[in-house]
Amino acid sequence: MTATRIDIDDNSKRIIYTPSHFAKDNLLYLQETGTLKATSAFESCRSHMNSYLFFYVISGSGHVKCNGHTYTLKEKECAFINCQQPYCHYTSNKDPWEISWIHFNGPTVANIFNRYVEKGGKPVFAPDKIIPFSRIVDRIYLIASSKEHSRDMNINAALAELLANIMEYSRPNKAYVASTSATYNVPIIKRYIDEHFVEDLSLATLSDHFDINKYQLAKVFKQEYDLSVGNYIKYQRITKAKSMLRFTNEKIEDIGGNCGIPDPNYFSRLFKQFEGISPGEYRKKWKA
Repeated sequence: MTATRIDIDDNSKRIIYTPSHFAKDNLLYLQETGTLKATSAFESCRSHMNSYLFFYVISGSGHVKCNGHTYTLKEKECAFINCQQPYCHYTSNKDPWEISWIHFNGPTVANIFNRYVEKGGKPVFAPDKIIPFSRIVDRIYLIASSKEHSRDMNINAALAELLANIMEYSRPNKAYVASTSATYNVPIIKRYIDEHFVEDLSLATLSDHFDINKYQLAKVFKQEYDLSVGNYIKYQRITKAKSMLRFTNEKIEDIGGNCGIPDPNYFSRLFKQFEGISPGEYRKKWKA
């Protein structure tokens, strides 16, 4: 059974949340959430906490210190911090901030945070719009303060949505990536792959077809979709193969060819690489 404690004063509100053992073992779970409206200089420094912190600035401005750097945050900007490492966040008398925060964790958060950093994500970022983040934080607060028996599951779903939104800002210059993608018509190239992946398709053939330098194409495609061109083609082929294995009676050796993988041995190896079982085993388990 989960429990909460709500502390409210003139300048802040806070929910301290205790998730169930099931949630801690299996879900993204909440530890604490709330808002703070500073009326004067305020500083909080912590380390070695088994937690991850997300907060956004409602008004005013302040700073975050972590990883040997100091970052400035203004209204509608966000922070995403690994609290196991030393960090501080603080505001001044000149322009004290109001912030809304969430401390959370879960079995997968460390890997997600590391992925965020590997892709270029910074402790502080400025989203195009703050509303998607503020709505999620508000929703988590309401769920945590409710008496619903399913609130751990609902918090898990909301935190997953929050992390998906945060990951959109893991690229250090999202505006540049978007403009580069548009310049090279990457969505059109992706659509072409979707329509022609069963053909003899590769980075080289796409480069020739669209008259684009293949190295630049590989770079902008990976930036936009977080997959190489070659892997995206493989995903499309394996997905089609899975559908044919389930819903047709075609021979397995023919299915590979019809999905753009004519070598039966390579098709079998690639399929097992993606699914962990052979095409025949997949058909046996999943065929309608």
